[in-house]
Amino acid sequence: MDAFANALIDAMGGTTAVATRAKTGVSTVHHWRRTGLSPSRLDHLCRIAHDELPSLDLEAIAEEHGVQLPFSGEDVGSSVGKAGEISGSVAA
Repeated sequence: MDAFANALIDAMGGTTAVATRAKTGVSTVHHWRRTGLSPSRLDHLCRIAHDELPSLDLEAIAEEHGVQLPFSGEDVGSSVGKAGEISGSVAA
């Protein structure tokens, strides 16, 4: 079992809640509990937590388990809105 993945999933409301928020199956979240989170999956869950659970202290959970988060809290929304700019410049 991966201690950090378990702590993060529990803090986000448990297996079913994380599966619902991440739009994935419960068995997938159980797999994350056993094997840990890939960097891209960690980024995804951190972004979900930032958007939907703003009171959750991700940094404290990560620090407790010696995990480096893929971003700091203030960097989460920095790429939001770029798609409109890109598609606008590509449209002919």
